[in-house]
Amino acid sequence: MLKLGLIGWGYWGRNYAKYFDTKLDAEFSMVCDLREDMLQDAKRLYPSVQTTKDVGDLIKHKLDGVIVASPASIHYKLATLLLNAHIPLLIEKPLTNSYATSKELSDLAAREHTKVLVGHTFLYNQSVRYLKREVDAGHFGKLYYLEFRRQSYGPIRDDVNIVWDFAPHDIAITRYLLGNQMPVSVFAKAGKFARNKMEDIAVIIMKYPDNVLVNINVAWLYPVKIRSLTLLGDKQMAVFEDTNTNEPVKIYDTTLRYPKEDDPTGASFRLGDIHVPRIASIDPLATQLRHFVAYIQGKEKPLTPISDGVAIVQILEAIQRSIRTGKEV
Repeated sequence: MLKLGLIGWGYWGRNYAKYFDTKLDAEFSMVCDLREDMLQDAKRLYPSVQTTKDVGDLIKHKLDGVIVASPASIHYKLATLLLNAHIPLLIEKPLTNSYATSKELSDLAAREHTKVLVGHTFLYNQSVRYLKREVDAGHFGKLYYLEFRRQSYGPIRDDVNIVWDFAPHDIAITRYLLGNQMPVSVFAKAGKFARNKMEDIAVIIMKYPDNVLVNINVAWLYPVKIRSLTLLGDKQMAVFEDTNTNEPVKIYDTTLRYPKEDDPTGASFRLGDIHVPRIASIDPLATQLRHFVAYIQGKEKPLTPISDGVAIVQILEAIQRSIRTGKEV
């Protein structure tokens, strides 16, 4: 059985820990955090786990893998130490807070022949995987437009802004559905409305090859929690609502018809049936953790490799540059 460690006993750290109690070929061996109260809480919940404030202890104990769930600003420093010790990593998104450091980590992992996954959790969501199969099978036809809404009332973070916190999920889903393509350009507007130095609301537009348009709306200041994707194609359309646990995906047999080729006059919509597929309710974080264990063991190829993390940070930097300059990048 693998022995895994965890850095960061915050919201995500606690979430990862609870899945070690399920059928997993790994045990929760050690947790690292700088705050004594956090370590005491981890020990209270998991008495057998070892606790430490020193990352070096994770290396001394020769763990089989480490989950990095710390603030993004210190991912690079932590990951560099662990990769040099040849310890496989699962790093929460974003990979780092800059493209340069993400690329350095990728190069280091390649040199040290050490495995790294990035925590793009929504790619382990069964509804997103269903949509991926439908897209790849050609059931949507030519894709036109993807619209994401990821909005809620907090929590407001002070280490990254709303774009770096929420948008990586939607950028990762877009990349997944579009076959790992990079956008041609990005344009974004964002505002600071809370008493915080970080932007807390943003609207992002990304243009992809083959005239695919992507619109991402993210916000910390929103009265209700929304996690949705609308996917438009020329053969059918879909809506995915992650907050709808009973019917997360609806497929609309809706298309635009032209009576004559290249003649927009007389165009009409065909409104067909609505199909609600049965999708298994499996927790994405548990699926991601099981995949990390299987990846370390050499049983599975990486679904969210470090190269994906680098690409998404590169896109995030372009979005941030657009916010700063007010121009399309």
